[in-house]
Amino acid sequence: QQVDDLEGSLEQEKKLRMDHERSKRKLEGDLKLAQDTIMDLENDKQQMDERLKKKDFEISQLLSKIEDEQTLDSQLQKKIKELQARVEELEEEIEAERATRAKAEKQRSEYARDRKS
Repeated sequence: QQVDDLEGSLEQEKKLRMDHERSKRKLEGDLKLAQDTIMDLENDKQQMDERLKKKDFEISQLLSKIEDEQTLDSQLQKKIKELQARVEELEEEIEAERATRAKAEKQRSEYARDRKS
């Protein structure tokens, strides 16, 4: 009887040990999968960080370019105003010159008329 009990206990212990080993292997497999997933996620994060850094640099470059173009635009707008003012001055000078020529022509023709008379 006692031998049968011991054999039964031994069988039960073997079964428990096998269940324990099976559970241990399953958990080790799960752990390996989880570690692989973590490594993949860390690699993805590193790649995303690098892309983010690159995009930040590109944005910085674009903002600098925009600022340069805005400065250039302001300078060109100022130059346009200066040139428009100069054009107006020249148009006034031309108009004054035309008026002076017209007056001189009128005086010349009056003089010529007076000489003929």
